[in-house]
Amino acid sequence: MNGSSLRINPHSPRNSFLLNGSWELSPSSSDRKPETFLHRVPVPGVVDCAYPPYAWKDSRFHWYRTGVQIDGDLPSVAFLRIGQSQFGTDVWVNGEHVGSNISCYTSQEYRVRPLLQSSGKSNEIVIRVGVKENLPNTSAVGKDQEKQIYTPGIWGDVWL
Repeated sequence: MNGSSLRINPHSPRNSFLLNGSWELSPSSSDRKPETFLHRVPVPGVVDCAYPPYAWKDSRFHWYRTGVQIDGDLPSVAFLRIGQSQFGTDVWVNGEHVGSNISCYTSQEYRVRPLLQSSGKSNEIVIRVGVKENLPNTSAVGKDQEKQIYTPGIWGDVWL
């Protein structure tokens, strides 16, 4: 698992860390986290940017994964913020499901502080996105008649 090391500034009232970069990616039609992640994708970046490329239209889900190491004492509150992702998003931190959201064009925030580990331990962040057909009719995804292909992915910045 790739990852980055983040250093908490104890004198700052707010620490914000941009988690953009190269994440691992795995397609799946199962709602269970894959064992292997054989592709890489830029974040922000939709699944057709994956390397090596794969037949992304054949999968119901696309699992993004990265690792984060936090150096220093954890703050009392911590959120994971996803700028935009589509279609249908679920988030896990260190194997625990944090939440889900069906928004495609607005940011999402998840409270993750209880699940984070500090002191140089690795934190696994997994974000699963679905495909447009998985969304309920109540979703505001839209019906653009000019658009023929709806590509899933994380297309906004990701912050901790």
